[in-house]
Amino acid sequence: MSREKRMMNRKKTNNRNSKSIEKKTITEHITNIVGNKKLLITMIVTVLVLVTLLSTSFAMLMKSDSSEKQDLYKTGDLIVQLDKDNEKNEININPAKPISDEYGIATVKPYTFTITNTGTTNASYEVYLDETITNTHNLSNDKVRQYIRYQIDDETPRSLGGQGSNIIVRGGIHPNENLTFRLKLWIDIDAPNEMEGTTYTAKVGVKGKATNRMQPNGPELVDGLIPVVYNEKNDQWIKADTSTSWYNYETQKWANAVTVTSGTRKKYTEAASGTPIPMTDINSMWVWVPRYKYRIPDSIGSSTNVETPPMIDVIFESRYNTTGVKEEIYRNSIQDDGTLADVNDEKIYYTHPAFKNGENSENYNTKPYDIGGWDKELTGIWISKFFPGTDDATCNDTPIDNNCKDVNPIIKPDIKNLTYQNILIKFKTELKFGVRKYDENTGNVTFTTNSKNIYGINTKNNMVDTHMMKNIDWGSMAYLSQSRYGKMGNKDFDSYNKEVYRNNSALYILYNGYGGSYTGRSNNTIDVGYKNDYSGSGSYSYNNNKCLESESSTCTGEKIKNAGTGASTTGTIYGIYDVSGSSYQNVMAIFIDTVKNSYFKALPNQKYYDSLNNSILGDATWETKSWYNDRSETLSGPFLWRGGGLVLTYTCGLYFHQNTKGDSFYITTFRPIIIP
Repeated sequence: MSREKRMMNRKKTNNRNSKSIEKKTITEHITNIVGNKKLLITMIVTVLVLVTLLSTSFAMLMKSDSSEKQDLYKTGDLIVQLDKDNEKNEININPAKPISDEYGIATVKPYTFTITNTGTTNASYEVYLDETITNTHNLSNDKVRQYIRYQIDDETPRSLGGQGSNIIVRGGIHPNENLTFRLKLWIDIDAPNEMEGTTYTAKVGVKGKATNRMQPNGPELVDGLIPVVYNEKNDQWIKADTSTSWYNYETQKWANAVTVTSGTRKKYTEAASGTPIPMTDINSMWVWVPRYKYRIPDSIGSSTNVETPPMIDVIFESRYNTTGVKEEIYRNSIQDDGTLADVNDEKIYYTHPAFKNGENSENYNTKPYDIGGWDKELTGIWISKFFPGTDDATCNDTPIDNNCKDVNPIIKPDIKNLTYQNILIKFKTELKFGVRKYDENTGNVTFTTNSKNIYGINTKNNMVDTHMMKNIDWGSMAYLSQSRYGKMGNKDFDSYNKEVYRNNSALYILYNGYGGSYTGRSNNTIDVGYKNDYSGSGSYSYNNNKCLESESSTCTGEKIKNAGTGASTTGTIYGIYDVSGSSYQNVMAIFIDTVKNSYFKALPNQKYYDSLNNSILGDATWETKSWYNDRSETLSGPFLWRGGGLVLTYTCGLYFHQNTKGDSFYITTFRPIIIP
């Protein structure tokens, strides 16, 4: 009996305080001064519910009887319940003085409201603030909003002005589902004196509409992340208008965001939507993978090559809710012929572990994190759009271990990817995005300082975590790509071209043996067989421009539709690139039995790695074995490569996995993750 099969048959087992620095003009208030009396800023809350129905077959708009408190509102199939404990339905910013995020989280009383879908179909929703703002210093409304912080549930606090619109949360809701939100507001610790005499009131509004399919959780735009969309006509990324549908997973338009250089951050944070953001000002690019559950209908754990794998059925989940079955039920429903059996005549789904709290063992596995996961439930994760590179000239010009061991990573297309780092250095390098540091002797990962983050992340708190991609994170990306929302569902590609194209750039051809590749390149085909079609610059750039062999970082040739975007997880420019070929990607997946002899003296908290000792559902190894003929080694570690590289070209792909020692090499790299 195989190791994977034995694991399938395991038996179930039980299992900044508030700063004392007071700015005189807003020490106690941000509203009006009457004599010596200082008034608190208040949020006057009502509910404005607007439901746009897709067709007359759904319930028509209707008004409910209003109570004296008017705390219950119904429209169509959506019901909004206000905070029953708040007699006036008001949100008080208290204390009405600038405070830190840490103090705001700990002391501000939340305003609570619940949305319930009483209908029989899925619905999308948007919660927004309908605001009235006055200011005696002629500050713009956007400027005022820049200094009002808010938190939804336990998410990382953000600036109202930093969102680009008044929408504070959006997503989908299943029939008969309740979503309860806790909203906190406070004044930013960095609010300037010009905020004196500001009056801010708002109505909490909820918009909704019936949808055929469940809509994904909206991306969490933490401090530093700026939402962007692509202007194809001008071939540039521009700041997105988040009051509109700036992403659409149904059309393979995944949500994208960027961070920018310190010198340009204020400019773009305050800029209007539609403002171009040139690549010279960008230092990292990210793609949002929202929480979902999945089912693989067949070809599970195949012992032979699967040239045309099935579409993975993905259903997005709302907020932190887990609607999939327990792991035991899903695993035991996998049949010997690789099909997934129904349970009680119903199709079953499994919530992808990348979004789950790994501390919960589900009473099936013997230890926390045996099923993967993080240390809390997640609405989604941010995955780097490309291989990381660096702006360090010495490392780029002469990429060897000593020159590349302590550099700042950047993430964008058409740059040399970062190589010549062993797995320990890769792990430490990625932590720089969140200004964290790894202690090699204790394994502790700690936050350093807010002042040195060149990416703008964690500048006001230390809640955002970043880490080197784990195997389970890779799986979340791969499965979404294999669904209707990824390249598998992209109608621009026929059945044979559903597989993500390879990055066929090989810098050792151009630079006397120094390796790596240019990021975001594509060979515009999967039909290479055993042929090695690598070239120095690669064939096409991520934006479909043909690369001329005499060119290096910029491709200026003819633009061929889908030639470059075919190498993304969506087949569009909004997907994730560099997931097949070129450089082997280390993931934080560790075989515990052999890691003792590796580069890690002490392992970090287990949320930072997956154990290869366990067969983990969702990590795109055993379940998707040999899909697209990708190389699938028996897991033995001590570490793991994903995606494939220059060697064994024909076995590269999303489902490629190979054991590795984690050594520094000219064709190995990694991929960063942001946990909001």
